[in-house]
Amino acid sequence: MKYNSKILLIVISTILLFLILSCTYFEVMKKLKSGTPVFGKEISVIPIKLKGHRIYVKVKINDNQKEYNFILDTGALTMIDKQIAKELDLEKGAKIPGGKGAHLVKTKMIFILGDMKVKDFIVPMFDLPEASGSDPQIDGFIGSDFLRFFRVTIDYKQKRIVLAHKTDSLNIANDAYKIEIKKPLPIRFPLTEFIIDNKIETEGMIDTGSPFALVFPLSLIEKQDFSNGRPLIKANGIMAKWPFTSSNDNYLARIKSFKMGKLEIKNIPVIYAELPKNVSYPLLGKKFLSQFLITIDYPENEMIFVPYEDTEFKNNLFSTGLRLVKEKNDKIIVQGFWEGSPVDKSDIKLNDEILEINSKITKDLSLREINNILNDDTIKDIELLIKNSEGEKIVFLKKELLFPEINDL
Repeated sequence: MKYNSKILLIVISTILLFLILSCTYFEVMKKLKSGTPVFGKEISVIPIKLKGHRIYVKVKINDNQKEYNFILDTGALTMIDKQIAKELDLEKGAKIPGGKGAHLVKTKMIFILGDMKVKDFIVPMFDLPEASGSDPQIDGFIGSDFLRFFRVTIDYKQKRIVLAHKTDSLNIANDAYKIEIKKPLPIRFPLTEFIIDNKIETEGMIDTGSPFALVFPLSLIEKQDFSNGRPLIKANGIMAKWPFTSSNDNYLARIKSFKMGKLEIKNIPVIYAELPKNVSYPLLGKKFLSQFLITIDYPENEMIFVPYEDTEFKNNLFSTGLRLVKEKNDKIIVQGFWEGSPVDKSDIKLNDEILEINSKITKDLSLREINNILNDDTIKDIELLIKNSEGEKIVFLKKELLFPEINDL
């Protein structure tokens, strides 16, 4: 896909840099505290579309009845594409240095999601890239600076979200987990405390915009013990990368335990990467969050996690170990792979082009469709037609478990 989820972190970092450098503390707080909820109905049920890890919703702006395609992201600021801002005749505010023509919107706006409104909103406008294939154009993001006024329930199974402004006590199911959160400025993303391996206490971000289950900063590696048969697998190339970071080092490991409130998960795989300084918290992403019916009660500073009936956290990865990227020319390129994986044992090299996967031409597929094939545990064998400076070649891969069996540890 042409749209790269990393743009979110680029946007956030750029905005923060601009605000810090060009505004007084009072001006910063004024901009970041914009928005007032307009309470009408108590509850609004809103259908969503899931494209990979992204949650798409329909949004109305001001008195315009047109619906725009936004991504709901708890780790983001609310923002709009500059072409949409032009269409709505919105006045440009202060320019954001380094933002390639990005500005804050000077006009106070009304954002409408379902039956819920937030008025007097000042948001950034950016030249957001378009999604390709069957994905709609991305017109903007709905972030936690909008969601902070509501109790937000995300139902991945029923493909809907529920916004409520009434914050009476919830009826909590017997198997539910109640967890406290914080909402630090400027983004108001939800942070929660958790414990790693029964000894490391830290905070993590609930980030619906991250595709992975758990991503930890590289600094946590030094605090953990990866001896006694607990491998720390290094990446060849890039498996996870964020803007404004210098290190391309990625690692994969299986931690002994992850405990958040009374919720405890044992032997769960984790990716380690350098994260930007302003969002250098561990990230709890879609592959983790989608195991639960999640309610984030922003006004009450708490979350409720209810496991789905088929909730399962895998303690191993059955994989080729391959990560691909789609370039602007629609070429599918090998971006990285885990050392010791089936790819590492094959003739595949970094930057090789993938022409076919299991006899399907990759140019006819979205990157999401290709990843669905790679991540489908029922597909054990992968046949790739690759192209590099030596010509074209067929490579056969058989998926393997990337970690030792638990009984072997």
